[in-house]
Amino acid sequence: MGKASRKKGRIATTAATTADVSAAQPSTALVGGACLAIAILAAVPYGPFHALPAVMLWPLLAILFLVLMARTPLLAGRLPTRVPIARIAEAAALTVILLTWALLKLVGLHASGTDDNIYFYMAARMADGAVPYRDFFFSHPPVHLLVPAAIFKVFGFSVGLAKLIPVMAQTIAALFLYLTLRRSSTTLALIGLLTHLLAYQILMGSTDMNGENIMTMFLWVSVWAATGNRPILAGVMAALATGTGIYALAGVLTAGVIAFCHGIRRGLLFLAGWVGLTIIGLILFRLIGGPDFTAGVFTYHTQKQVRGTGHMSIFENDNLLLMPRIMFANLGAFLKGGVFQKTIYYHGAIFFLAASGFVVGLVNGRLRGFKFDATNQAHLALASSLSLLLFLFQWASVNEVYDFYLVPMISLMVPAAACAANRALQGIATASRPGHLAIPAVILAVAWLAVPISVSINARLWPEEQAARGQKVSYEWRDPSILKGPARLTKALFFKDSRERGTVTPFYRHYMWNKMLTFSSVDEIAAYVRDNTQPDDTITGASTLAPLVALKAGRRMAGDEADTNAKRFNSGMLSEQDFVDRICGDGVKMLISAESSYFGQKRMSSSRTLSTMFEPDRQFKDGQLKHFKQFPISVYRLRQGAGCGRK
Repeated sequence: MGKASRKKGRIATTAATTADVSAAQPSTALVGGACLAIAILAAVPYGPFHALPAVMLWPLLAILFLVLMARTPLLAGRLPTRVPIARIAEAAALTVILLTWALLKLVGLHASGTDDNIYFYMAARMADGAVPYRDFFFSHPPVHLLVPAAIFKVFGFSVGLAKLIPVMAQTIAALFLYLTLRRSSTTLALIGLLTHLLAYQILMGSTDMNGENIMTMFLWVSVWAATGNRPILAGVMAALATGTGIYALAGVLTAGVIAFCHGIRRGLLFLAGWVGLTIIGLILFRLIGGPDFTAGVFTYHTQKQVRGTGHMSIFENDNLLLMPRIMFANLGAFLKGGVFQKTIYYHGAIFFLAASGFVVGLVNGRLRGFKFDATNQAHLALASSLSLLLFLFQWASVNEVYDFYLVPMISLMVPAAACAANRALQGIATASRPGHLAIPAVILAVAWLAVPISVSINARLWPEEQAARGQKVSYEWRDPSILKGPARLTKALFFKDSRERGTVTPFYRHYMWNKMLTFSSVDEIAAYVRDNTQPDDTITGASTLAPLVALKAGRRMAGDEADTNAKRFNSGMLSEQDFVDRICGDGVKMLISAESSYFGQKRMSSSRTLSTMFEPDRQFKDGQLKHFKQFPISVYRLRQGAGCGRK
């Protein structure tokens, strides 16, 4: 980019930023009245801002009030001209948002009974020299493990460090979102940053290393590079995103469209970076991992059972002409299904604002020859809306979708939502007569629709909540495994130890209550395993628990089979006998059994293969792994004479 282009870009950015909160002769009374109305709505229990923590909301509203009023006739000529109001306000807002995020993310930095224990184990084994696919089954592309494995190689494994990896990945993603939007407007960037970091599913998923956080990080670096005319870098980052998880594809296509809207040459450079690195990765890991690479990353997912009422598998269809019909039918089923309805429950305001942002983008887009302008908010809104559409059709194409899969979709739709909110602020900042407040009022009303819709979805999805409406539910605070001192501030500012059933509670509290669930017995179980096995003995069992027990006990998973979820057996890709043969030949001595796993007590007693091989040894009860009840975890011991030994 030449000097003239850079200068032009800076001028455009400055102009756009200034336009956010300034205009000729805004009315002091109207701007002040609008700010007062927003403050009143912020105090309403079920107002449009009820989902935001009060300790963050009120400082941000104070900053907004000062910025808006500084441009009215009341203060415009009375403030020192050398005081950089905009820069000070930006720094203050960034501090409030990032500090809130950091304090909230201290919750959940402890052992949990989730799938990320599988990936902790695999990444630790990779750091020790094991190779995914060749040495153990892995159902995702390799970058998912390469990032944590590199960190574990340098710093070693610990639960606290492992839990921080997705937090840092999502923080980096948010900062690149911020940098992308800041080319157009500082205010837009701040709104986007706030929306991203406080979205419920992002709060929930960002302490779990399921891959979606690292994927979202690479996607946002790719989008930032694509919008900034760095097509090769955008393509490389896109390759790393799909190298983390195939369901990054919709986001990658969005970055690709942006690159092509900068010109055919830049689009081809994007493709070169994306396709080139992807092909290199495919060839390399196919050579290293052999057929098991293809089986884990691709075949396994096509063999999964279809999840969701009315959903059909496109992989079982031989007629290509029927594929569009199946996809549209699947899309309808997905939109009516529980996963998407829960997403609307927790993110209704983001979706409604994104819809408003799409309308704003259509009205103000002025796409000339499909040339993308990174300083044009309408273009950003349209690109964001495109990503949402692509993601929805992507979910219609796969056999199963879980809540955390939606993290990159929610993140990439944030710009559209932020554009709508920023348009409302522009309307307030430039209001010189009452009619100018009409658009802000409409946008606010649309966002506020999320509250009654959440109430409706609550009653539909969780009827037991309505049946027990008004009943008090209590929660217990649990310290993280690291940074316990700062966590006390988190507890004081954000945590509440109870709620009433049937009510719509701020969603960040749902996140906190969920993250209070702790695998508190892991050290006790690991000590028992360590005391009753030899260093070269191995263990097996429930995929959400046993891998972390193995790491804590200093033992390997037998056959390095960490991912023992039921879907592997139900897909037909792994038989129980083949599994038993593999672990039996690798010195297995103990099995960790738990309900909601393949190795529940019912299967342990009904399976002839497992019951003749293992016998009950000891039971532990974890009082913090589930809400309001003890969770039994059983340790089984290899029977004498089972005929197992290392081969």
